[in-house]
Amino acid sequence: MTTPSVHPPHAHRPAREIEADLARLQAELAAAHASAAASASEAITDYTLHTTAGAPVRLSALFGPHQDLLLIHNMGRTCAYCTLWADGFIGLHRHITQRAALVLASPDDPGTLAAFAASRQWPFTCVSFAGTTLAADMGYQRTLPDGRVQPLPGVSALRLLPASGGAAPSIIRTNTTPFGPGDLYCPIWPLLGLLRDGAKGWAPTLPPPPAAPHTVTIGRS
Repeated sequence: MTTPSVHPPHAHRPAREIEADLARLQAELAAAHASAAASASEAITDYTLHTTAGAPVRLSALFGPHQDLLLIHNMGRTCAYCTLWADGFIGLHRHITQRAALVLASPDDPGTLAAFAASRQWPFTCVSFAGTTLAADMGYQRTLPDGRVQPLPGVSALRLLPASGGAAPSIIRTNTTPFGPGDLYCPIWPLLGLLRDGAKGWAPTLPPPPAAPHTVTIGRS
Protein backbone atom coordinates (compact mmCIF):
# COMPACT_ATOMS: atom_id res chain seq x y z
CA MET A 1 0.00 0.00 0.00
CA THR A 2 1.40 3.39 -0.99
CA THR A 3 1.33 6.16 1.59
CA PRO A 4 -0.26 9.31 0.15
CA SER A 5 2.10 12.23 -0.38
CA VAL A 6 1.84 15.01 2.16
CA HIS A 7 1.93 17.55 -0.66
CA PRO A 8 -0.19 17.49 -3.84
CA PRO A 9 1.62 16.54 -7.09
CA HIS A 10 3.70 19.42 -8.49
CA ALA A 11 3.09 21.51 -5.34
CA HIS A 12 6.04 23.28 -3.76
CA ARG A 13 7.02 22.33 -0.27
CA PRO A 14 6.39 25.06 2.31
CA ALA A 15 9.22 27.57 2.45
CA ARG A 16 9.72 26.99 6.18
CA GLU A 17 10.41 23.29 5.57
CA ILE A 18 12.99 24.08 2.92
CA GLU A 19 14.61 26.73 5.13
CA ALA A 20 14.91 24.17 7.92
CA ASP A 21 16.62 21.78 5.49
CA LEU A 22 18.95 24.55 4.37
CA ALA A 23 19.84 25.33 7.99
CA ARG A 24 20.77 21.69 8.54
CA LEU A 25 22.82 21.61 5.35
CA GLN A 26 24.59 24.84 6.28
CA ALA A 27 25.50 23.33 9.64
CA GLU A 28 26.92 20.30 7.80
CA LEU A 29 28.82 22.59 5.44
CA ALA A 30 30.27 24.56 8.35
CA ALA A 31 31.42 21.32 9.95
CA ALA A 32 32.97 20.19 6.65
CA HIS A 33 34.81 23.52 6.29
CA ALA A 34 36.07 23.24 9.87
CA SER A 35 37.31 19.72 9.24
CA ALA A 36 39.05 20.79 6.01
CA ALA A 37 40.68 23.75 7.77
CA ALA A 38 41.94 21.58 10.62
CA SER A 39 43.80 19.26 8.26
CA ALA A 40 44.82 21.79 5.60
CA SER A 41 48.43 21.85 4.46
CA GLU A 42 48.33 23.47 0.98
CA ALA A 43 51.34 25.75 0.82
CA ILE A 44 50.80 29.19 -0.71
CA THR A 45 53.59 31.31 -2.15
CA ASP A 46 54.37 34.54 -0.33
CA TYR A 47 53.63 36.57 -3.47
CA THR A 48 54.87 40.11 -3.95
CA LEU A 49 51.76 42.14 -4.77
CA HIS A 50 51.22 45.88 -5.09
CA THR A 51 49.23 48.29 -2.97
CA THR A 52 46.90 50.84 -4.52
CA ALA A 53 49.80 53.31 -4.16
CA GLY A 54 51.97 51.04 -6.30
CA ALA A 55 54.25 49.91 -3.49
CA PRO A 56 55.31 46.26 -3.38
CA VAL A 57 53.91 44.28 -0.46
CA ARG A 58 54.34 40.64 0.48
CA LEU A 59 51.21 38.56 1.00
CA SER A 60 52.47 37.68 4.48
CA ALA A 61 52.52 41.37 5.43
CA LEU A 62 48.80 41.70 4.70
CA PHE A 63 47.89 39.56 7.71
CA GLY A 64 48.73 42.46 10.02
CA PRO A 65 48.12 41.39 13.63
CA HIS A 66 46.02 38.40 12.56
CA GLN A 67 46.93 34.77 12.03
CA ASP A 68 44.15 34.31 9.45
CA LEU A 69 43.26 36.22 6.27
CA LEU A 70 40.32 36.11 3.88
CA LEU A 71 41.59 36.79 0.37
CA ILE A 72 38.85 37.90 -2.02
CA HIS A 73 39.61 36.84 -5.61
CA ASN A 74 38.19 39.68 -7.71
CA MET A 75 37.89 39.86 -11.52
CA GLY A 76 38.55 43.59 -11.78
CA ARG A 77 36.65 46.82 -12.27
CA THR A 78 34.76 45.65 -15.39
CA CYS A 79 32.93 42.88 -13.55
CA ALA A 80 29.59 44.04 -12.16
CA TYR A 81 29.12 40.79 -10.23
CA CYS A 82 32.50 41.04 -8.48
CA THR A 83 31.72 44.65 -7.63
CA LEU A 84 28.40 43.59 -6.09
CA TRP A 85 30.13 41.06 -3.83
CA ALA A 86 32.83 43.56 -2.87
CA ASP A 87 30.26 46.27 -2.13
CA GLY A 88 28.61 43.81 0.24
CA PHE A 89 31.79 43.59 2.30
CA ILE A 90 31.68 47.32 3.08
CA GLY A 91 29.43 46.78 6.08
CA LEU A 92 30.98 43.44 7.04
CA HIS A 93 34.57 44.70 6.98
CA ARG A 94 34.62 46.14 10.47
CA HIS A 95 33.18 42.92 11.88
CA ILE A 96 35.34 40.49 9.90
CA THR A 97 38.55 42.31 10.84
CA GLN A 98 37.86 41.71 14.51
CA ARG A 99 38.64 38.06 13.71
CA ALA A 100 40.80 38.02 10.56
CA ALA A 101 42.36 40.24 7.91
CA LEU A 102 40.25 40.95 4.81
CA VAL A 103 42.00 41.72 1.52
CA LEU A 104 40.67 42.08 -2.02
CA ALA A 105 43.06 41.00 -4.80
CA SER A 106 42.40 42.41 -8.27
CA PRO A 107 44.00 41.88 -11.70
CA ASP A 108 43.79 45.64 -12.35
CA ASP A 109 46.96 47.71 -12.17
CA PRO A 110 47.43 49.66 -8.91
CA GLY A 111 46.29 53.00 -10.33
CA THR A 112 43.11 51.60 -11.87
CA LEU A 113 42.38 49.66 -8.69
CA ALA A 114 42.97 52.72 -6.50
CA ALA A 115 40.55 54.85 -8.50
CA PHE A 116 37.86 52.18 -8.63
CA ALA A 117 38.14 51.24 -4.94
CA ALA A 118 37.81 54.93 -4.03
CA SER A 119 34.77 55.31 -6.29
CA ARG A 120 33.11 52.34 -4.54
CA GLN A 121 34.15 53.58 -1.09
CA TRP A 122 35.70 50.24 -0.23
CA PRO A 123 37.20 50.49 3.28
CA PHE A 124 39.18 47.24 3.13
CA THR A 125 42.71 46.63 1.87
CA CYS A 126 42.96 46.17 -1.90
CA VAL A 127 46.02 44.87 -3.73
CA SER A 128 46.90 44.26 -7.36
CA PHE A 129 48.14 40.81 -8.40
CA ALA A 130 48.88 42.00 -11.95
CA GLY A 131 52.06 40.40 -13.27
CA THR A 132 51.95 37.51 -10.79
CA THR A 133 50.75 33.91 -11.00
CA LEU A 134 48.58 34.18 -7.89
CA ALA A 135 45.23 33.62 -9.65
CA ALA A 136 46.49 30.73 -11.78
CA ASP A 137 48.33 29.04 -8.91
CA MET A 138 45.31 29.27 -6.60
CA GLY A 139 42.82 27.96 -9.18
CA TYR A 140 41.10 31.26 -9.89
CA GLN A 141 41.98 31.68 -13.55
CA ARG A 142 40.82 30.04 -16.77
CA THR A 143 41.75 30.24 -20.44
CA LEU A 144 38.89 31.16 -22.78
CA PRO A 145 38.38 29.50 -26.19
CA ASP A 146 39.91 32.54 -27.90
CA GLY A 147 43.06 32.16 -25.81
CA ARG A 148 42.41 35.06 -23.45
CA VAL A 149 43.09 34.49 -19.76
CA GLN A 150 40.28 35.36 -17.36
CA PRO A 151 40.48 35.57 -13.57
CA LEU A 152 37.68 33.95 -11.56
CA PRO A 153 35.85 35.11 -8.42
CA GLY A 154 35.92 33.53 -5.00
CA VAL A 155 37.56 33.62 -1.59
CA SER A 156 40.46 31.77 0.01
CA ALA A 157 41.03 31.43 3.74
CA LEU A 158 44.72 31.64 4.55
CA ARG A 159 46.72 31.06 7.72
CA LEU A 160 50.15 32.47 8.52
CA LEU A 161 52.32 29.90 10.26
CA PRO A 162 55.08 31.26 12.50
CA ALA A 163 58.74 30.76 11.72
CA SER A 164 60.28 27.64 13.15
CA GLY A 165 63.62 25.87 12.98
CA GLY A 166 65.24 28.85 11.32
CA ALA A 167 62.71 28.82 8.46
CA ALA A 168 60.72 31.92 7.50
CA PRO A 169 57.00 32.18 8.29
CA SER A 170 54.86 30.29 5.77
CA ILE A 171 51.31 30.51 4.45
CA ILE A 172 48.79 27.72 3.95
CA ARG A 173 45.30 27.77 2.46
CA THR A 174 42.73 26.31 4.85
CA ASN A 175 39.60 26.68 2.69
CA THR A 176 38.41 28.12 -0.59
CA THR A 177 35.14 28.54 -2.46
CA PRO A 178 34.04 30.27 -5.67
CA PHE A 179 31.53 33.12 -5.79
CA GLY A 180 28.38 33.04 -7.91
CA PRO A 181 24.69 34.05 -7.87
CA GLY A 182 22.79 32.34 -5.07
CA ASP A 183 25.86 31.49 -2.99
CA LEU A 184 26.20 32.08 0.75
CA TYR A 185 28.35 35.18 0.41
CA CYS A 186 26.01 37.69 -1.27
CA PRO A 187 22.47 37.89 0.19
CA ILE A 188 20.77 39.87 -2.54
CA TRP A 189 19.28 36.90 -4.43
CA PRO A 190 17.54 35.37 -1.39
CA LEU A 191 16.21 38.82 -0.50
CA LEU A 192 14.87 39.46 -3.99
CA GLY A 193 13.43 35.96 -3.95
CA LEU A 194 11.06 37.05 -1.19
CA LEU A 195 9.35 39.49 -3.57
CA ARG A 196 6.24 38.43 -5.47
CA ASP A 197 8.03 38.40 -8.82
CA GLY A 198 11.42 37.44 -7.44
CA ALA A 199 14.51 38.92 -9.09
CA LYS A 200 12.43 39.51 -12.25
CA GLY A 201 15.50 39.39 -14.48
CA TRP A 202 17.53 41.70 -12.27
CA ALA A 203 21.29 41.56 -12.65
CA PRO A 204 24.00 43.81 -11.22
CA THR A 205 25.29 46.70 -13.30
CA LEU A 206 28.15 49.11 -12.91
CA PRO A 207 26.46 52.39 -11.95
CA PRO A 208 28.23 55.62 -10.98
CA PRO A 209 29.82 55.75 -7.50
CA PRO A 210 27.42 55.36 -4.57
CA ALA A 211 25.26 58.37 -3.85
CA ALA A 212 25.03 60.01 -0.45
CA PRO A 213 22.83 58.12 2.02
CA HIS A 214 19.11 58.72 1.46
CA THR A 215 16.86 59.00 4.45
CA VAL A 216 13.10 59.34 4.70
CA THR A 217 11.63 61.43 7.51
CA ILE A 218 8.43 60.01 8.91
CA GLY A 219 6.26 62.35 10.87
CA ARG A 220 3.88 65.22 10.70
CA SER A 221 4.52 67.74 7.98
